[in-house]
Order: sequence, then C-alpha cells, then structure tokens
Amino acid sequence: MVKSRTKALATLFVVLTLICPPALGYEFKKQEYEAIRDTSLEITQKFADSYYLGVGRSPTPIIAFLQNYLGNDRASNLPISSFKALAQGLPPSIIDDMWASKKAMYAPLTHDEELRLFRHFDRFFPKEADIKGKKILLIDYAYDGGSIIAAWQALENYLKSRDRHHKLEVLALSAKARRLLIERVEKWGHSNLNFIEFHQDHIFYKNLFSQKYEKFAEYPSFIVRPSKTQHVIVDTESINPRPEFITFKKDLIEEMKRHGDSPKAEVNTPLDCDLSSRRNSGSSRKSETSNSLKQKACALP
Repeated sequence: MVKSRTKALATLFVVLTLICPPALGYEFKKQEYEAIRDTSLEITQKFADSYYLGVGRSPTPIIAFLQNYLGNDRASNLPISSFKALAQGLPPSIIDDMWASKKAMYAPLTHDEELRLFRHFDRFFPKEADIKGKKILLIDYAYDGGSIIAAWQALENYLKSRDRHHKLEVLALSAKARRLLIERVEKWGHSNLNFIEFHQDHIFYKNLFSQKYEKFAEYPSFIVRPSKTQHVIVDTESINPRPEFITFKKDLIEEMKRHGDSPKAEVNTPLDCDLSSRRNSGSSRKSETSNSLKQKACALP
C-alpha cells in the first residue's frame, strides 16, 4: 500500500513537472554581471531622459537590470522575433540596393500582417502614463542591422497610424554591424541611430551573439510572418510573462546586492562618467567595494 502510494506520488510529480516545469535559475559570473551592469549604466548616462524599450529577446538582461534599478515604469520588453519585413512605402530602389539577395525575407508586410502587428503593438508598446513625454529608446542586438531597422520603421508607422507623437531613437548593441547599419539608415535619411560597440571577445557580446539570454526572455516569441521552422502566435493576448524572466530578475537583484549595487526606485541625475573604455578593451573592470552604484560605475581602475 505504501509502495503504491509512493509510486503514485512520484508519477504525479513527474506529470506536474512536465506540465509546469520549474523556472530556471541563473548563476551570474562576476565578469558577466559587471558587463551587464556597466552597459546598463552607460545607457542611463547617455540616454538619461528616455523610456527604455527592449526589442525582442536579446536585450533581456539590460531591461531586467534597468527595471530593477529604475523601476518597472521606465523600461519594458516588446516581444517580436525574426522580424525583417521592411515597412510599406519604402522606395524600391533602396530595397534593391540593400537587400537584393534577400527580397523574400525582407518583403513588405501584407495588409493583414500589418494589422495584426499593430494590434500587438497596441498591447506592448508603452502607455502614455509611463512615457511621460520622454524619448523612447529602442534597444536591440544588431548583427547586420536588418531586424532593428525593420522594427524601427514598423514602430514609426504604427505611431503615425495611432496619432501618437513620440520621438524614437535606436540603440544598437553591436560589434560588426556599425558600418552596414549606418549606410542603410543614411539612405533612409534618419539620424536617430546610436551604438554601443563591443570588442568581439567581450563576454557580454559573446553571450548576445550566442543567444544565451533568450531562454530567460520575459515573453515567448511573437512572429508576424510564419515559416516552416517558426511558430506564429496569432493571438497577441495569449502572450504572457514567462516565469524564467521573473526568476532571472530576482537572481539579478541578489547579484546586485552581493556587489553592493542595491536596486533603486529611480535615478535623479545621470551618471557623469565614461564607461566605454572597459567595453572596448574586451573585459569589465574589477569589482569594488563601494555601496553607491554611481560611485561604483564611475570609479575607473
């Protein structure tokens, strides 16, 4: 009887684990944590009066840090993956020049696809109450620049369609993409593009390149255009926060405390120090003992 009950409980545990798998914890390496922190602080320094919007899953650690540091009303994630559709209305000559070999991948959205994408943006684009007149900084990892440009254009068209007047800026986290990205955007006549460039051996860039953080993203993928290998979620309302992101944020808070970087509700003044030298050298600075996050970020070795 006891053996039967034990076996039944074990079976129930296995079934529940399969149905509701436990959220994965995250163990930060010291150098990795410092790279996430320093990159996040550099963003708050350079774009102080901004609302921070992570595009897709790659910016997961940056948005998690900014939410912990500034509050959930200053940063959020916009779920969208494998999005490369050029905005409708772009001159065909630009499409030919920029993506002549990938026209199918970068084909403009159909009317139905655009309607579905804009309904998705209705739900996940930040609300007026959170923006409060700030510029909106789109943050994404960029390898060749195609995705971030497509997302930028789609969001600009979305805002026009909703009669919302916000200034969009783009921050590309990149290593090799800078020249290609600048050339493409310059052809479009834009000037709001910004970069944080990493040495290719930098631990944070390598993690972005290998998509290490995507399994801890806040939301599952929302793919506008389905393919043979990609699943599309038609109903944006079915996209809900994933427990992996909640766990990641909690683990990040503990890491912040271990380094003396206590999370804050807000930052009253931007940092006035240069954090770029450590990023381009391929390594993060050594740990320090100050309890002030601003002092830690500005106290260069």
